[in-house]
Amino acid sequence: MEQEERYNQIWNCGDVQRPEAWSVWKIIKDFKGKKNLEIGPGNWPKIPIKGGYFLDISKTCIRNLKKSGAKAIVGDATNLPFKNNFFDLVVAIEVLEHIEDDRKAIAEIARVLKPSGFFLFSVPLRMDLYSEVDRIFGHKRRYEVEELKAKLSEGGFKILKYRHPSLYLKMINKGITFLHLKKRIYESSGTSSFRMPKFLLNLYAKGLAFLDKRGAPKWQEDVENLSGYKDRGIALFCQKIKGIK
Repeated sequence: MEQEERYNQIWNCGDVQRPEAWSVWKIIKDFKGKKNLEIGPGNWPKIPIKGGYFLDISKTCIRNLKKSGAKAIVGDATNLPFKNNFFDLVVAIEVLEHIEDDRKAIAEIARVLKPSGFFLFSVPLRMDLYSEVDRIFGHKRRYEVEELKAKLSEGGFKILKYRHPSLYLKMINKGITFLHLKKRIYESSGTSSFRMPKFLLNLYAKGLAFLDKRGAPKWQEDVENLSGYKDRGIALFCQKIKGIK
């Protein structure tokens, strides 16, 4: 399929990056040594690689992660190949917006989590901002906060805290040149002629991680005020409600 081939082309041009470099490591580090799953990591995983479980649509990404010592498998988030109540933490950074049946994906994540397990993820917000860049990147939607809250509740999750996107990455994403570069990389990656020097993609990833970490806002626990949230994206840390199978 087109999306898988694009990601295969992109991840073939870079190396697996250190999860500690990203801002969400502040939460994820507390789960070292536990059973963790990351969905859609690409070459930029956020959970500990060795001993971690990974699922992605890209065969190239899975091959790279296996070489790095991960337990990785090609698969679909709407049909997770894992037992019930298996993981302590599931992570999906900028993934749900790519999935047609996101309700089923959320239900599957709840199924494989242990009772009171945790779900950490991020998504873009506001359909009024949906653009050609979203379409090119395979986004099925941008979320509305109330829609997201309803889907999480329906799937058996309660929101513990949330965070705005990294300040510096927000500033960069508003830049026309940066968006044009992302668009050209992703559009051209659908062809067999796509090539990018490995050092350049690795430098790009390291730069993103640096800016993400430097500009990361504090996590907020006033979840009752989420209805007034107006930013372009959001990261959420959720917990599975006891009794959900």
